[in-house]
Amino acid sequence: MVANFEWAEYNPYSIVALQSENDCGTECLQDCNCEAAFYQAGSCSKQRLPLRYGRMKLESYNAVLVKVGQVTPGNGSDTWRPEERRKERVCVDILAVSLSLIAIALVIIIACGILLYRNRVWLYKTIPTDCANGMIEDVAPRSFTYDELKKVTGDFREVIGKGAFGTVYRGTMSTGQAIAVERLERVSTDGEREFRTEMLIIGRTHHRNLVSLLSYSLDTSNRLLVYEYMSNRSLADLLFAPEKLLCWEEKMGIVRNIARGLLYLHEECETQIIHCDIKPGNILIDENRRAKISDFGLSKLLKPDQTNTFTGI
Repeated sequence: MVANFEWAEYNPYSIVALQSENDCGTECLQDCNCEAAFYQAGSCSKQRLPLRYGRMKLESYNAVLVKVGQVTPGNGSDTWRPEERRKERVCVDILAVSLSLIAIALVIIIACGILLYRNRVWLYKTIPTDCANGMIEDVAPRSFTYDELKKVTGDFREVIGKGAFGTVYRGTMSTGQAIAVERLERVSTDGEREFRTEMLIIGRTHHRNLVSLLSYSLDTSNRLLVYEYMSNRSLADLLFAPEKLLCWEEKMGIVRNIARGLLYLHEECETQIIHCDIKPGNILIDENRRAKISDFGLSKLLKPDQTNTFTGI
């Protein structure tokens, strides 16, 4: 309400006789067309918009009542304070950054998955379908050339024993590791077949009482197998050398080691194996007097339903 005030353009659309200013204000509030009311001497004049050229007039007493919209807190039309607007902007920024980081992470994960998939596909394609000279794919030991093994053995100078298929030489790798190289002397069809059988068997058998095959050579005219070096040579050297007599406990330990190795070959390895040539010369002894079975050149593979086998002597 404004006292002693008038409009230059005074053009009321309705004049109502009322007793007080409050009654005039109520009358205007109840009329949707009324935007302002002028009360003077019991007369209430209602006027629409626009209201222009208002001025103070002190000579006469009147009251101007202007309708003002009331804002209810929380109805969405409230004007937010600067602090609230600032908080809203911060929340929006945090949400935008979070969504951006999530999107980047998803892109990185997808890219890594694609690269991993391509890498595995490439590795799969690089696996040869046929191994050289008909070798089985899952032979574990690595391959050396004949010249490399000739170098590490000093041109096959030091003979340390005789195997079922050839002579065994001592060699030394560039790392200082001692090795035993068996040079197979039989190159007939039977020898080829036995060589490949031995490669497959020894490459897939791992036991502490079996001699480990480290590598091999696949040169056409030279077949070489590389084993771990056994410093105490064979059981035959210990049994028939007077200066290396074994005590009873050592003999029993060697027997147990041989039994464990045979049990693994007969029952526990992936493919059942019968050695067919167990003798003192094929039992090698390491530096700890542990016995290990060697020379699988005469091994016979048992089929799942096979219970015995025969070998010619």
